[in-house]
Amino acid sequence: MTTATTGRSARLNWGDGAAALAAIGVGAFGAFSYYGDTILRPFAHTFGIWIFLVAVVSARQTLLRAALRGAGALLISVVAFFYGKQIYYDILYPGPGFPYRVQPIELLFWGLLGMLGGAVLGVIASRIGRPGWIPAGASALLMGLLLADAYRWYDTWTEDLPMAAAFVGVIAIAALGQRTWRQIGYTAVLLVPGTVVGYLLVSAPDWRNACSGSESVHSSTSQSDSALGRRGVNHVQLSLRFTATPVVLNQGG
Repeated sequence: MTTATTGRSARLNWGDGAAALAAIGVGAFGAFSYYGDTILRPFAHTFGIWIFLVAVVSARQTLLRAALRGAGALLISVVAFFYGKQIYYDILYPGPGFPYRVQPIELLFWGLLGMLGGAVLGVIASRIGRPGWIPAGASALLMGLLLADAYRWYDTWTEDLPMAAAFVGVIAIAALGQRTWRQIGYTAVLLVPGTVVGYLLVSAPDWRNACSGSESVHSSTSQSDSALGRRGVNHVQLSLRFTATPVVLNQGG
């Protein structure tokens, strides 16, 4: 009985097909946002649509199916995003020149990163819909990631459309997982710490860039100081030479 159940759970079903179609749609939307309407452009540069995709396709699933759906959804959406950019670029800018083309190394890197991140988020989203503190924490973390990512963009560019979309995503995740008032209360209590953790995660690239920039500035400053120090030593030596010359002449006279 257990083997048969496991076999049935491992088979593809209509939900897996719907998840793949949703992934293609999200990737195509990201590509259109990248080259298309400036109002939608933030969605091509934030994590929100990808986080929401995994949350929806992996919620209320078994652990294995949720991880596979999350990894597969982000892999498919990454491929759709990159090739969607290439197709849309050719539509917008036909003719000779230097057209955008998908780079295999770049596609491989983001595809592998998407699979890893999708599997992790899928495991978290699989807890949505169950009672207790852990499922509430899973919902709160995914909600917090959406809110933190949208706020990060708003704080940088003062564009509020991603924030509005994040609130819609929070409501959708709540509808997927919260079945009782007690569960809603659990999630509300954990939403603030979930948002803090989410902000730390989505801001990690900024910290890395800031550290790299500070190291570059420090290195440049050290090199400048060393150059100035060498110039100062040379100047002192030259001054001593000119100062000592009259003394020698006086002694000789």
